[in-house]
Amino acid sequence: MARRRITNKALADELNAHPTSISRIKTQDVLPEIGGEALGRLIDGINKLSVEGFGDCTLEELTELISK
Repeated sequence: MARRRITNKALADELNAHPTSISRIKTQDVLPEIGGEALGRLIDGINKLSVEGFGDCTLEELTELISK
């Protein structure tokens, strides 16, 4: 979000959420259980608020899979 110049407040406003909720999602080491609809809304919100030139946000941009 920082590279795309999106604040927690801007994304929270877009998603009708509290900025603290966005902050908590960002700081988690393990992504909390959220369904596909919620992930889709996050991605759509980020795409809508992104500055030009970044292209579409993808799930891979938001997550990192770590094998054990």
